[in-house]
Amino acid sequence: MGAGAISPKRRFRFWPLLLLGLLFCFLGFGGLWLSGSSWLALGHVEVEGLQELSKEELLVIAGIGEPVNLLRVRPELLQHRLEQDLRIRRAEVERKFPWNLRIAVEERRPLAYVTAAYGILAIDRDGTVLNVQRYLKDMRWPFITGISAGQEYIGDKLSQPQVIMALQFLDRLDAKTLEKVSEVHFVTSEKMQLYLLSGAKVRLGDGTKMTEKAQKVQELVEQLGDKLERVDYFDVSFATPVIKFKP
Repeated sequence: MGAGAISPKRRFRFWPLLLLGLLFCFLGFGGLWLSGSSWLALGHVEVEGLQELSKEELLVIAGIGEPVNLLRVRPELLQHRLEQDLRIRRAEVERKFPWNLRIAVEERRPLAYVTAAYGILAIDRDGTVLNVQRYLKDMRWPFITGISAGQEYIGDKLSQPQVIMALQFLDRLDAKTLEKVSEVHFVTSEKMQLYLLSGAKVRLGDGTKMTEKAQKVQELVEQLGDKLERVDYFDVSFATPVIKFKP
């Protein structure tokens, strides 16, 4: 055999390696093609936690449509994209093979209104400004009065002690009781008073024992029921609440 000739044994080893390489190339290009193919856009998006946003709005924020190709989805990217939106406090995204994508969100929701230089601010439980209106068309949340914000706008966070105090109290009320509150008024810089839709006043005192006071308010509102219309005020700043009825 000549010096430049390839032995049959070495030629035998070469072909399996070549075939294996071609197979890997085929699989790689095939995977790339499938990941971008509309043929695999068969996935359904499951959404949890929506209250104010619609599913369609959420998908627009996430930058995806339905049906979705799960091979093209990067959960960490979608989560980051969702949490960049002011309306979403936190998000969780996961694939549920073979066909589903699960998105769970916690929305930022208004908890109160407060006046400011640019109008009326709708703020969430953290004091983050979610919306600004010149005039209120529909008062869905209690108004914080006796104080005012500055020049904050959408996305800013209020830090005034009175605002934080009022929000901490309102956040401790259950939904049923919160619906009956029209206003949180600061009688002084440290003392709060609630106004209920019935016209009754609730004296809260200072910002201490918020959880205990909120529990007392909930219990009294539930116990009084229709009799709330006859109540002038009740005071929960004492260990035993005081109730005064109208003459």
